[in-house]
Amino acid sequence: MSRAYLGDPSKANRLHAARKKAGFKSGRAAALHFGWSVATYRAHETATRYLHDETAKIYASAFMVNTEWLLRGLGAGPAVDPVRATQFKNKIERKAELAKSDPAASSGRRLRLARRLAGFRSTTAAAATTGLMRTTLSAHETGQNSLSEKMALLYAEAFRVSADWLTTGKLPSGYPWDIEQQLPSIIETYGELDKDAMEALSHLLPATSLPPEEVRKVSPPVRPKAEKDIKTDMVPEISARHLFRGLVSGDLADVPHEHMWSFPHRYVTEVLGGNLPTTVIVALGSRVKELHRGDRIIVDMSARVAVAGGTFVLVNQHGNFDLIEPKEGEGLVSVPPQSGWRIFGKRIGRVTTG
Repeated sequence: MSRAYLGDPSKANRLHAARKKAGFKSGRAAALHFGWSVATYRAHETATRYLHDETAKIYASAFMVNTEWLLRGLGAGPAVDPVRATQFKNKIERKAELAKSDPAASSGRRLRLARRLAGFRSTTAAAATTGLMRTTLSAHETGQNSLSEKMALLYAEAFRVSADWLTTGKLPSGYPWDIEQQLPSIIETYGELDKDAMEALSHLLPATSLPPEEVRKVSPPVRPKAEKDIKTDMVPEISARHLFRGLVSGDLADVPHEHMWSFPHRYVTEVLGGNLPTTVIVALGSRVKELHRGDRIIVDMSARVAVAGGTFVLVNQHGNFDLIEPKEGEGLVSVPPQSGWRIFGKRIGRVTTG
């Protein structure tokens, strides 16, 4: 029986074995070393979050193991801990039993089917078109968050279905009668990847998908603003792996943010001397010169040419950082692409761990 993503213990066990072989005593230590999100890495190693192929390639490169082995168990790789493997198998089976009677999981199954039948191949596509928050939609689809009445109404408007059907399964659903009769069987596509599920549902999409001119923008509920707003400037924190890929591709505009930091208005531009739209923050995974692991560097990415009088930050594909300080008379300092390093900006500040 297909169901919500309940973890891939085999992949998680191989990731755990790869990390141990690389010499890291904990997932936190590995994440900090490479500049990854600690929470995300832990979720991948504990099988509570789906591990996509692109992310697995980054882990495989960092831990120096075969990507196909890490993803699918093909080829040679470090030995998996048999005790851990048994514990994970039992844990996933227990989660599967609990999910059968979980209202949040049931409404999530119907919500994912509604999104797919509306013609959206991913939560990202649905969010971009309808105005919904991708992370919120994903959390509701997986049953991580319960579906409130207010959000059910928004989803019902966006995907043209009944809000009651989304929350309780009560008919009518809003679909044509002949499709409604198939709901008990087609909802079993829930646990499949979007690509495979959309192919299985393709014969129904002509009758259920929304033409572009009929797609409605919805307005997710927002918290009321405080009576008095204090003006601040927001600076994004970016993980090293996303940053390096953006530098290689030349497309930094769409690099995802880990979270946002708040600074007093004009502090970045007038005190630190940075260019606000291109200023970012990165976390160090290891000690770099006078900086400590866990410190954050504030970097102006508009200054990508290393010249005397400044400290410039380098990053490589493994999420490691380094600093260069050109001396007077050296002129422009460049870094050969074949070195594996990229200059991504000028250091203009630092946030310490204490």
